[in-house]
Amino acid sequence: MRSQFKTAFAATMCAAGLAGCATQMNASDAGRIQSIAVTAIAEPHYYYAGRGANEDFNEPMRSQGLHLGSEMADAIAKELQQGGYQASAGSLATAPDAKMEITLGGLLPDQLGPIYARQNEGLEPVFTAKVRLVDSKTGKTLFSQLYEVADPPIKPMDGTVLIVPDKKYAMTEESDFAAHPERAAAGFRSAIQPVAKSVAASLKKPN
Repeated sequence: MRSQFKTAFAATMCAAGLAGCATQMNASDAGRIQSIAVTAIAEPHYYYAGRGANEDFNEPMRSQGLHLGSEMADAIAKELQQGGYQASAGSLATAPDAKMEITLGGLLPDQLGPIYARQNEGLEPVFTAKVRLVDSKTGKTLFSQLYEVADPPIKPMDGTVLIVPDKKYAMTEESDFAAHPERAAAGFRSAIQPVAKSVAASLKKPN
């Protein structure tokens, strides 16, 4: 409940355009752009047990059918559709006005992808999503934002949007992963919708 409140509060503040939230796309660009193709996102590697171990967690996540890249692209496309855009994860029937590039990665350079790392309340999902929207005709960057899924003791102060993971998916011990891979997959998935909603709020069309 606490993390849901924090996420909802953050989304509300971002929608209001307050400092520290996602950069709002220029209103004239938001009014002009009608169609967006969300390009395919490369599927990341998965790790668990924190910074020191980085043990391969790919197979357990594959067994749960987790495809964080494509699931993130689908969620963002659907939120953009609700916001009035013609949007699709992949190609559109007609040439899109803009293309959205998304890169998923770890929080630190030595983390090659999403990881369950030690946070405030146990081992929790941690990853980043870098979102960039590019005008198809001019190549101009219309929007760029970094999203951090984590619950660090020191919150980012550089404009990065922080998405606090749902605490019900936290693990207590490293041995929990082998017994509960479904909880780990759900933990990664729990951050998809908050990121998608924040992206859509930043690209909101003018009234």
